Amino acid sequence: MSDVTTITDDKLPPSTAVADSKHDRRTLKDLRGVQVLVEELNAEAVQAGLRKATLATDVELRLRQVGITVVSKGDPTLYVRVGVQASQWGPYFYTVRVELFQTVTLKRDPTITTFGSTRHARGVFGTVPPSGAPSEAIKGSVRDKVDEFINAYLAVNPKR
Repeated sequence: MSDVTTITDDKLPPSTAVADSKHDRRTLKDLRGVQVLVEELNAEAVQAGLRKATLATDVELRLRQVGITVVSKGDPTLYVRVGVQASQWGPYFYTVRVELFQTVTLKRDPTITTFGSTRHARGVFGTVPPSGAPSEAIKGSVRDKVDEFINAYLAVNPKR
């Protein structure tokens, strides 16, 4: 297998795909900044050449380039999850998920607030051969998902 293969949210069944609707985008309006949190990587992700700190730096740089403030701690949090699984046939299987979590209030009881996803989850499943640089292909998928978040953010927070 010599090519990278990916399946994005728009190719998944409706129950698993997450829409990027006007309603979903409204939850991004007037965000002042985000914290970036990259989940711990498994051993196979590290073996494939990925580093948590590098992924976090890449995501933070991408956000700053378009004017989104990155904070060291706080709410909301842009959560990045990368899972990698080696196979006995050679390729790495991987998943990437980028999701925004922020404080939300329950409509039925406004005195209750919690930290939850505001449905800006974007994911991809793919395969990449171990030869070459699998980490570059996987980091490319992370960039693509972060770009989708950025585009949704900019749609409701246009640059002035």
